[in-house]
Amino acid sequence: MTAMRVDASPGGCLRQPDRHASFIACCDQWILLSQWSGRWGKSTDKAFAEYIENLAMDWSEIRTKEWGETVLNILKRRMDGWIGGLQQDATKYIDELGVLTREAVHQYYLPLWLWHRLDGDRRKASDIPLKESKRGSPSLDVDHVVSVKFWETLAKSPKPESEEQSGAPQSDELSSKVNALGNCCLLEKTFNIAKSSEPLREFLERVHEFNTGQTKIEEWARNIGFDNKLLDATGKTVADVSISVDDRTMVMKNDLKEYIMGARQRADLSEP
Repeated sequence: MTAMRVDASPGGCLRQPDRHASFIACCDQWILLSQWSGRWGKSTDKAFAEYIENLAMDWSEIRTKEWGETVLNILKRRMDGWIGGLQQDATKYIDELGVLTREAVHQYYLPLWLWHRLDGDRRKASDIPLKESKRGSPSLDVDHVVSVKFWETLAKSPKPESEEQSGAPQSDELSSKVNALGNCCLLEKTFNIAKSSEPLREFLERVHEFNTGQTKIEEWARNIGFDNKLLDATGKTVADVSISVDDRTMVMKNDLKEYIMGARQRADLSEP
């Protein structure tokens, strides 16, 4: 596909788009934002009616034009308008995104699907299928970085005096850290991290690409935003790991909000 030139201004899809790239970028953004903004939850019939009315207005203008580029500009103007009307609510959705239970982390599937594609190195790292052995077929699932059972072990460990004084996360607050966006990923793998008491590094050491040295664990983890505490929380405190989760959550949400505002594009769409 022809490389796309990004317009980083709010609501901008592409500057001087070719027909295919413009449609892919704008349509992709509109579909995601319309879901995150709750556009379809308010009134599907009303939403469709408004969109149809908008397109009818555009058609009345397009039918009088002779040049294809002029037509594309009219359609792009409409897409920019639609997307701009969704940005505020979609941003609010990402700001508030969070769950308290392991079963509910599937709600992160679409935001993670996008986030893993917003950076070229991250996308390439995410594309490595993580298989412990030749047996088993990898599946694409939302999973934890630091497992639920590992968090339980950390919570039961004796707390240092400094942590007791400052106050480590408790009950619902701890659940929000365990199941936060920053403690989740969307990877193709054969193992379920959440159900194990092992740190992520131990899984990875059994994966062929890492075991043979084809890919370095530290480099792979860095590209997906895992620091050393998330990669292996052994010997760390709940407070230590919570800080890493909070930091990663903030970075991830900022990336997603930049996409919402048109300042970031999917890396996989701009690849040749």
